[in-house]
Amino acid sequence: MSDEKLYEKIKDIQKRLSKLEDAVFGEESSFSNTKGIERTIVEKIEEIKTQHLIVISLKLKGNQTRDELKKTLQDWGKVFGNWFRGGNFKNRLLTPNIVKVIEKNEKGKDVFSLTQKGNLLAEDLIKKIEK
Repeated sequence: MSDEKLYEKIKDIQKRLSKLEDAVFGEESSFSNTKGIERTIVEKIEEIKTQHLIVISLKLKGNQTRDELKKTLQDWGKVFGNWFRGGNFKNRLLTPNIVKVIEKNEKGKDVFSLTQKGNLLAEDLIKKIEK
């Protein structure tokens, strides 16, 4: 099995497992708590900076491409305009080592993940949003 197919299989299994955990554990699960956090994000969307939403998205939803990150921001209702076209992503997230490229997907697009620094930032941002 090729790396790309394996990656897609793992991603599919993770999504299905998350749905099962939500069904089994209900609201007390940290997995289903993600939905509550997302609701709060949507309610406070205008107060949250785009780069912070990207960090939170990577924390909640795992590794993603730029297109997947854009889709998440759109789903949450964030208007980001041309934020991804300039050097914002590189200068605000990659260069300060908050986000890193971990691989290329089957379409040759970079897949991004949080660094340890990014994980800590995401946890802090989520705590602030939940208050």
